[in-house]
Formats: sequence, C-alpha cells, structure tokens
Amino acid sequence: MIFFLRIFLIASLLSGCVDFAVNHDKTKQLHQRASVNRHPPGEIYTMRGGLGGIFSKGMNRLESSLENDNDIPALSTVWFKGGPLAKDIMRHYEDSRSHRPIILAGHSLGANEQINIARTLNKSHIPVALLITVDPVIPATIPPNVCRAINFYKSSFVPLLSGLKVRADNPQKTHLENIDVTKLSGVNVNHFNIDSSPVIQQRMIKEVIQALDYPQADCVSHAKIRK
Repeated sequence: MIFFLRIFLIASLLSGCVDFAVNHDKTKQLHQRASVNRHPPGEIYTMRGGLGGIFSKGMNRLESSLENDNDIPALSTVWFKGGPLAKDIMRHYEDSRSHRPIILAGHSLGANEQINIARTLNKSHIPVALLITVDPVIPATIPPNVCRAINFYKSSFVPLLSGLKVRADNPQKTHLENIDVTKLSGVNVNHFNIDSSPVIQQRMIKEVIQALDYPQADCVSHAKIRK
C-alpha cells in the first residue's frame, strides 16, 4: 500500500501534458554519429521522468556532458515515449550488420520505463550493455539481457519517501549494484534533483565510458571486476 501511495503522490506531482516526442530523425543521426567518435561506438539513450522531464534535468545534463565533454553521442527523451524508442532500437538492431553496445539511463518514471524497454528488447534477444536507473518509483526487476545494472536510490526512515532497490531476474547474467546515495560523500539530494548531483553525474559518465570499452560479448566476464 505504501508503494502505491508513493507512486500516486509522485505521479500527481510529475504528470503533465508536455510532449517531448521521440524524434526519429535524431535517433537516426545518433546511429550515424556514434560511428565517428573517439570512444568505441555505442548507442546511449537517457530518459526523463514526469512533467516532460522538468524534474529530470540530470538526464539532459548527462546527455550534454557525454556529447560535449566526452565526444559520445547520446539521445534524450521522456518516459511516455518509451514505446517508440524501443521500436527504433529494435529496428536499428535488426537492420545493422554490426551491433554496438546499447546503454539506457533514466530517472524516476524514466528509470522504470528504461527497465520496461530493456524487457522489451529481451523478448527480441537484444542485449543491453548497461542500464542506469536513478530513483525508480515502482518496484522492478532487471531482465537477464542486461549485462550490468546500476541503481541509485535514496533511503529514508519514512517508508513513503524511501527510494527503491531493484532486483535482477538472473544474478548470474546481470551484475547489479544498488547504491544508496545517503552513503555517498557530498550528496545531499531529494527525488527531484538526485540525477543532477555532480557525484552521481560523474559516476554515470564513468559507467558509460567503461561500458563502451568492453565488447558486448565479453561484458559479463568483465562486469564484476570493473571499478
């Protein structure tokens, strides 16, 4: 009951009618640009939460930092456009001769939707190299096609306000790390700005770069030794 009440309150605050549609041209440009950067090519998708992502500025910041500071192309969208994004990813995967690492990151409702996208990709046997979730609002499990998953959440003595851990469907296939941000030095956040924390931003960028450095086929054997 607590979980459902928490979801209702957050959804009430975050729900809105701002439409940030998945731009298919931008998705196509991402695929083209990903082959001409200084890092191993990959496909990185960040996803904002409710209200068109007004409280998920960290996902925009992650996209911008990857592109401007690290020369890694990325695409940002909003949680209610997860269906079209999943179709774009599957279409590109099926049309491509070489498959680049797929990296998904999301905040709040965007985190839960990225898990849903990973599960949709799992049905088509499409692997996800890295899944980053930031304070998801619904209890969830990570599908076995995800090589590495990292979940940032904020615990609280008040159950209604406490963040959520996630679980892996198959821990033998998915290396999962749940990180309680209250235990990180220099992090003082709430649900609405947790993804903008400089500490968490740096960790997410590091995870993306590391995921790109490991070939898709080898990610399971390397995931547990990466630091």
